[in-house]
Amino acid sequence: MVSSTGGGLAAGGLTNWELRRALEESAYYPAYADYDPNKNVEEDLTSVPINDVAPWAQAGWGALTVGVKHKVVPETLAHTGIAGFGKPTRSKSALTCQFMTLNIDARHAYWDNSPFSQSFGKTADPYAYC
Repeated sequence: MVSSTGGGLAAGGLTNWELRRALEESAYYPAYADYDPNKNVEEDLTSVPINDVAPWAQAGWGALTVGVKHKVVPETLAHTGIAGFGKPTRSKSALTCQFMTLNIDARHAYWDNSPFSQSFGKTADPYAYC
């Protein structure tokens, strides 16, 4: 069980925000070379080629998949510190973190000031920034 308020995964103390952060770090970016316009759209990783210089501008934190070749699951487990998965081998760049933090800040600027939002008037932010 993952808890957003405490507790955690199998009573190990992993919060929803820590799991989310591990997934963000573990997501992969499809390379420009992965794009094949002749491939069936339903099987394609993306509908447009991803810019290798700034993939976060198109794909945010990246793609999450259980596909073995992308190693998202073992990377996520390594980022959570679960025994037996070793140290993570993938993390996001400083530019990715800066870009995504600016996106989150922009969302806060809007939603924290909207009376129709659940976050209206709240100052606490449980999000685990990078």
